[in-house]
Amino acid sequence: MRNYTVWASVLLLLFLVLIALLLGVDVQAVGVEGTSLGLARMNIYLLDVFGFHPWWYALSEWLGVVSLLVVAGFGLLALSQLIRRRSLKRVDRSLYVLFALYGVLAFLYLFFEHVVLNYRPQVLEPSFPSSHTLLVVFVMGSACVVLSDMMCKGWKRHLLQGLCLLAGAVTVLGRLLSGVHWSTDILGAVLLSASLVFFFAAAVRAGGRR
Repeated sequence: MRNYTVWASVLLLLFLVLIALLLGVDVQAVGVEGTSLGLARMNIYLLDVFGFHPWWYALSEWLGVVSLLVVAGFGLLALSQLIRRRSLKRVDRSLYVLFALYGVLAFLYLFFEHVVLNYRPQVLEPSFPSSHTLLVVFVMGSACVVLSDMMCKGWKRHLLQGLCLLAGAVTVLGRLLSGVHWSTDILGAVLLSASLVFFFAAAVRAGGRR
């Protein structure tokens, strides 16, 4: 549990450091319609390297829909436990923590919609951190934690966890290659979502296996 908390704290600190760098290092008016962009030369260089690939954008969008279905699936799981066990107290504790962090995720989305650090490369829409990457990486990462908490070791659990990790990795790659975000948008989303996953793992481990 202690290692999970340490990793969560380190990743959150790195996220905050990234914000400080974006606000204070190489800030140039090179964004869409002359908006400001931190770490501008690096972001522009990497955008040129990765380019624009609509197919990767479509794939990452589809994985976002899959993530929302996973969220709905855990909601149905909690409802079925409530019906079968006839008590809110007997619903797995990990699901309560998971839904609380879904709420945190929604708050972060709204927060960064109003506190804009930079805009997307081609349109005047908030871009940091990438909300799509934030959603998929957290949902899939937290799903791996829930599977470890609820399922015994075996090929089925490992297969499901592998698919979740693959979906998260493909989303990160897809958003980078799609060209709809700056690289620091993706990095920030990965750092923040991974931090939330480790905090979730620490909370689940503290509660013990149900």
